[in-house]
Amino acid sequence: MVTKFATGLTKGGAAAAKEAVSQAKEKLGGARVDLAILFSSSEYDHRAVVDAVRDATNNAPLIGASTAGEFT
Repeated sequence: MVTKFATGLTKGGAAAAKEAVSQAKEKLGGARVDLAILFSSSEYDHRAVVDAVRDATNNAPLIGASTAGEFT
């Protein structure tokens, strides 16, 4: 069994989150998303971003954090 991972990177809120998931899914070549890891700016509506990622990944398990200063 091979573990694959892919990333997507965008700027923006919920619509951008869906685009990032789309980028990652394209790199996976149709493989199922088993886990999503999300880092989102504290500038965005976290509920909307999380909902967008959950929708785009068929409710795959999701972990994440905000960028509220941790990366400065």
